[in-house]
Amino acid sequence: MSDQRIAKSLVAMHAKPAHPWTLETLADLAGMSRTSFATNFKQVMLISPGKYLENMRLAIARKLIESGIVTGK
Repeated sequence: MSDQRIAKSLVAMHAKPAHPWTLETLADLAGMSRTSFATNFKQVMLISPGKYLENMRLAIARKLIESGIVTGK
C-alpha cells in the first residue's frame, strides 16, 4: 500500500477486529486528524473506515458460521 499511514490503521484493524475502534483511535494510529484520516482512507480504500471495519467483521462472522464454529443460536 502506498499510504503507510492508512496501512497502519488497516494492520491494526485486521490484528484486532473485535477491538472497539473509533475514528479517533484509528486517526491517532495514522498520525492524522480525524477529518484527514477519514478523507484519505476513503480516497485510498474507496470506502469509509467505519464501513470497512463493518464489512471485515461481517466477513469474519460469515466464515465462522460457514465453518460451523459459530452456530448463530
